[in-house]
Amino acid sequence: MPLVFIFFIWYGMYGRNNPKIYSKLHDKFGLIVFLLFIFSGLSSFSSSFGVLLLVSLIIAVVGAPFWLIAWLISKSAKGKARQKQNDYDYYTQHYSQSDAKAGMTVTGLTKAVPKRRKIIQKFNQKYDLYLTDEEINRIVDASYMSNCWEREILDMDQKYDTISQWYRGDSAWLRAYLHAFPVQNVTSDFESQRSICLDTFYQVFSEIDPGKYESVESCVREINHRFMTNFDDITFSVAHRFLADNGYKFELPNFDVRGVKSDIDRLKDKYDQETASSGSRSGYEKMRQR
Repeated sequence: MPLVFIFFIWYGMYGRNNPKIYSKLHDKFGLIVFLLFIFSGLSSFSSSFGVLLLVSLIIAVVGAPFWLIAWLISKSAKGKARQKQNDYDYYTQHYSQSDAKAGMTVTGLTKAVPKRRKIIQKFNQKYDLYLTDEEINRIVDASYMSNCWEREILDMDQKYDTISQWYRGDSAWLRAYLHAFPVQNVTSDFESQRSICLDTFYQVFSEIDPGKYESVESCVREINHRFMTNFDDITFSVAHRFLADNGYKFELPNFDVRGVKSDIDRLKDKYDQETASSGSRSGYEKMRQR
């Protein structure tokens, strides 16, 4: 009997959490328990056969429903895992060739749908992208058909010291859009997504009156207040450059930097004025003394 309890404790704490051990034992679990019961029974047959048999029957009767439930859960989990693998095989079979023809490369991103969704959810929460669950699911589904979206998820799984490091790359326009706008329109087609971002940026920048603002910073503050956006100097410049690259060149507020003096410059001017004034006074006094 002690052997059976030791086996249950070992399996519950270590065996079932180890994939290799679990794969070897889960189909033979009943046989192992039965053999342990037989071995324990034979070892104590002369002294307590009746008690051992009674306890064994009680454990078998009481534990049977639990083992049945565990077996059903295991079969269900295997079925879902097999279905996910079949879905992934379908996607790779139908879309990997088209991606290769388009010059796309394999990123090595995890195949599991829940893991891809978790990557986006974690990044979304960390950097306040305001992506909805529906948009996250759309990106995950698209990542099996589009290497571009797959690359976006892969880059979300990297570590960044600041959010500005995430804006590097050819898709900086998409990342600036996701970060600057609390309400986004996300589509699985990457080219359509490009058009959405271009149209959205155009609507914002077409409302800018360059002569109304003293600086770009004041312009960005006004835009954020007016359109309920989250632009900063980096995302604003990324959007402006993206529009310019697509033929839409918008004039931004500017001012003569040479006309802007720092506190040190102003103190120096004041010192020079006082020095000149004191010099003229001393010269006047010398003239009177003569």
